[in-house]
Amino acid sequence: MNAQIVTLLIALSVGVSVFWSNPRRLINQAFTLLSGWTAAWLCLLWLITNTRPVNPVPWIKTVSAIGAFFPWFLWWLAHCIISPECKWREFITRGKYWFASGLALAAIAFSNWFIPSESTPETRLWGSGALVYNVGLLFCYLLLVGLGLREARRQRGIQLIEIRIFLIGGSISCLAGLGLTMLPPMLGLPEARGLAPLAVLFFYGLTAWGMTSQRIFDAQQLFFTVLKRVAVLAVASALLSLWLNLATPALPTGVAMLLGLSACVSLVIYVEQRTRPTVFSGRARRAEEVRAEILSAGRQEVEPEHLLERYCTILREWGRTTKANIRSAANNGQSGNPWMLAADGPGLMLLQQERWATPESLCRRRLTPAVDELDRFMAAQQIGVLVLSPQARGTTPIAISLGQRDDKMPYLWPDILNLMEWSELMEVAISRVQLTKRARETEQVATAGLLGASLAHEIRNPLVALKTFAQLLPERHNDPEFRDEFSTLLQKEVGRIEGLTEQLLKLSTPRKPVMRPVRLNEIAADCANLLRPKFAEAHIELAVELCPQERPVSADGGSVNQVIINLLMNALQALNGQTGARVVRMSTALLREQITLEVSDNGPGVAPRQRDRLFQPFSSGKVNGFGLGLALSANIMRVHQGSIALIDTGRTGATFRLTFPCPPSSS
Repeated sequence: MNAQIVTLLIALSVGVSVFWSNPRRLINQAFTLLSGWTAAWLCLLWLITNTRPVNPVPWIKTVSAIGAFFPWFLWWLAHCIISPECKWREFITRGKYWFASGLALAAIAFSNWFIPSESTPETRLWGSGALVYNVGLLFCYLLLVGLGLREARRQRGIQLIEIRIFLIGGSISCLAGLGLTMLPPMLGLPEARGLAPLAVLFFYGLTAWGMTSQRIFDAQQLFFTVLKRVAVLAVASALLSLWLNLATPALPTGVAMLLGLSACVSLVIYVEQRTRPTVFSGRARRAEEVRAEILSAGRQEVEPEHLLERYCTILREWGRTTKANIRSAANNGQSGNPWMLAADGPGLMLLQQERWATPESLCRRRLTPAVDELDRFMAAQQIGVLVLSPQARGTTPIAISLGQRDDKMPYLWPDILNLMEWSELMEVAISRVQLTKRARETEQVATAGLLGASLAHEIRNPLVALKTFAQLLPERHNDPEFRDEFSTLLQKEVGRIEGLTEQLLKLSTPRKPVMRPVRLNEIAADCANLLRPKFAEAHIELAVELCPQERPVSADGGSVNQVIINLLMNALQALNGQTGARVVRMSTALLREQITLEVSDNGPGVAPRQRDRLFQPFSSGKVNGFGLGLALSANIMRVHQGSIALIDTGRTGATFRLTFPCPPSSS
């Protein structure tokens, strides 16, 4: 089976496949007609090459006449791209000049001016009309290339990519086919005409793939990739042939072939690695930068809302769009959430199966209820790309949606691959932060519960004083001295109760961290005052040594308060059941670039087997502990660009050190 028959079958099958993939799309319809026209051209070309008719001149003229209308069909494809909503009659009215040029060239092909009547199979003569025909076709294809370059400057989005691939690429392929069809016979090389179907095959493969594939690539990237690989293979083949001619006399054929193939493969791999265009490597570098930003944000942020906003900011900057959303399957009431679709509906099922969708990819699919539902959803929400994280991973799936890009360019397949990878990273990070937040809230409520009894005792004392004065008020309300004393006591005791309840609320109420200049000594003193009743009840001494010199640090007071109270409570619980003098010390120290706070006790210390996992969740040495306090404290310290560590002082017990950055002021 020769090249013409293979290409003929491919043209017919590709034309039917393109039409079947989306019969409602105008460009698919035009391409199917072009496929039928091409099949007729290839069929006649095969008859001329293989049946060798007695008088091939009429056949050659017919093949040439059919080829004269290829520019018109290419213009059709371009017009379908530029005006996808146009009507069929517009192809005749707007393309009348292209149709007229095809008629003129076909008339030349059928005239004796093209091939004189005295031409015979033994003595093939070409008239001056053949030159005019070839120059006319050459001019038409060059004009189409110029039209493609002009429209490439005008168009945006998917139209720009399709113009580059279909019009410019198709015109160049037809130029190659023209050269291989008409020039070899004129140059006395009729056998070379059999290579013309290869150019047609290349154009058909590229065009059909570009029209039906949901994966969209950059036309420039395709051009450079194909051009580079064709050139590399050609050079490698030439070098292999030269090597075999030189080495065969001196080496066995098998050895020479093996060495030559090894060298050629090494050459291809080397060139592939060393000749990547800068624009594509730049995209890869940008994708790596975004990946690093996503990982960094997942480590730094402790609030789910802040993490989501940071991720959306990263995606907006990368996608060059003003709209980016991250939705969760657990909250399907949000606007733009794909889980708003019916759970058993075809649209959501298709999206979960494919994991991604763009308006351009849906447009290339055959119209089905699933495609229609998903397309209407994305149009209503003005979504340019929608990506789902993997299902059944033990975490709640998320959906990433980005709006149309500012420059109207579509999201290409490499962009989709990046988004699918990033969705997995984001899903894990968001789930971790949400679990951490719930654990932090649980820890806060648990700590507040432990302090409840002590605070009740502390609040009872001022309440007794207030009650006593309130009972005496009816009898002595006219006594000025009593009123002054009562007013002073009332303000003092109410302020004391308010301070105690406010500190308790700091522990029990979830809040967003807000960084502002705070005094670490003040926070440490407040924590000590809050816990003194608890320590006194347990008969444990709480010693506080605060450095006199201090600089403010940028921190969230409530979060730091939680960390210090957690360390003090851990120290208190570590001393329960111990005999002898039991002391917990808290001290601060100012260094050149840092300020530290240490909490130490003279208890049993931390067991060696627990040290490696001390700051990991659910690692606890206490019987009733959850193992969340130190893990949450470490997370809070990371947000503050600080650290928490168990240090070795050489004394019995355990000593934990908090370190906060505190650079000297520029003044």
